[in-house]
Amino acid sequence: MPRSNLSNSSALPSGSFRRGDVAWLSREDELPKVCVVTGEPASRQLKCLFHFRETPFHSGALPIDTILQGIIYYVRDVPKAAIRLPISAEVVFRRRIGWSLTALLVLVAIGTCAGLYFGQLAINDLPKGPDRSWLNDLGIPLLAVGGFATIAVLLLVITKIMPMPTGSFEVQAITAQHVALRGLAQEFLAELPEAPVDQPPNA
Repeated sequence: MPRSNLSNSSALPSGSFRRGDVAWLSREDELPKVCVVTGEPASRQLKCLFHFRETPFHSGALPIDTILQGIIYYVRDVPKAAIRLPISAEVVFRRRIGWSLTALLVLVAIGTCAGLYFGQLAINDLPKGPDRSWLNDLGIPLLAVGGFATIAVLLLVITKIMPMPTGSFEVQAITAQHVALRGLAQEFLAELPEAPVDQPPNA
């Protein structure tokens, strides 16, 4: 199904429905109590804000052009909608672990930068000799490598265990009544009625 933003949604069925692997979720009606990520029974809802960008991003001729175009691409006014998605207890737990690891990552980053800065100041105050040379040649590099390696590992773990619905689902369309998403769990899709043939979602 082509990606499209429908300004006129009068041809769409009311309520939530599916069309193939695309779920058209009502922005007003309650959704099935099935997790959109794992397909397990949902224990709560997560409010997500989705943006619809119909045109793909194209890089510029120069790096500065790419940066400027990227800023314009992501801050420009585009159709957006907030919707509450059902998630399971597993997803809730994984998100809590992810946020805890994110806090730890921030502390490690601050500690690494502070350690490098103040450590170098302390080393500079030492008299010249073997101790100062060893700390400069090995101590500071080890602190930097260890700190940034820990940050990299934490980032990898966070991206693996923390579900981010706004990033893992592909927005197909946003209307006044619906948000169309691809990539939801099959168990959730199975709970939605199939769209009537005479009322195609991309009409």
